Amino acid sequence: MTNINGIAVIHHLQSYSKSDQSDPNFNDKVLNYIEKYQPHCSLNDLLKQIKQLSPDKRSITLQKMINAFTYADINLREDGKYKNYTESTLDKFTSQLFDLNMLYNQMLSKDVDQSE
Repeated sequence: MTNINGIAVIHHLQSYSKSDQSDPNFNDKVLNYIEKYQPHCSLNDLLKQIKQLSPDKRSITLQKMINAFTYADINLREDGKYKNYTESTLDKFTSQLFDLNMLYNQMLSKDVDQSE
């Protein structure tokens, strides 16, 4: 993880509160899944696995995914036995999701700018 991504993840984690959850049930499912399996795969493979936890299994927003990963990261970080996993793996996934979200937002803003 680069310093910029690391700073972005830490800033988001510090500003995140449980009242910001978009779907507490989904967030808890993701937390339990990550806690139980501690996946070490690509982000794409993990997203496919996590989509299966969603009620409709197909329609899941990037924001909902980011919220769930952030929620899992916060909760697992508080438990010392997950420290290595959160720092070496979960932070990387969360950072990649932030990067993907920034790219998506840039693409949308360019599309809006071109249509005006």
